Amino acid sequence: MAKEFKRENLLFSLCGLNCSLCPLFIRKECTGCIEGSMCYKLCTFAPCSIEHEGVEYCFECKEYPCDKYEDVEKHDSLISHINQKIDMEKAMTMGIEKYNQEAKKLKYYINFWKNIIRTMIKKYSSAQQ
Repeated sequence: MAKEFKRENLLFSLCGLNCSLCPLFIRKECTGCIEGSMCYKLCTFAPCSIEHEGVEYCFECKEYPCDKYEDVEKHDSLISHINQKIDMEKAMTMGIEKYNQEAKKLKYYINFWKNIIRTMIKKYSSAQQ
């Protein structure tokens, strides 16, 4: 029987992505890093986690950092990928709970500024008409 891939933390992925910055997550269109999701289908880390006794975060694996992390930040242009290694080290050092608290604050500020920018664009657009 195949082992199932499960994730509890939807703010921080197995491989170090800050999921709270992902456009799909922000728009509430993301099912998370779970088996069957879009992210899971593209992910090379999830099957590896299953093979390595279901580690929740790659830094828990005795082989971390492995060759999967070589040039990992170059694979995608999404903001969540840009600091993948840095975020993984940060979570490992400060602990997942503190990291998640920081991620929630960051998400709050991103949404705050996004709303201000939208308001300014609407005002500018209506002033131009």
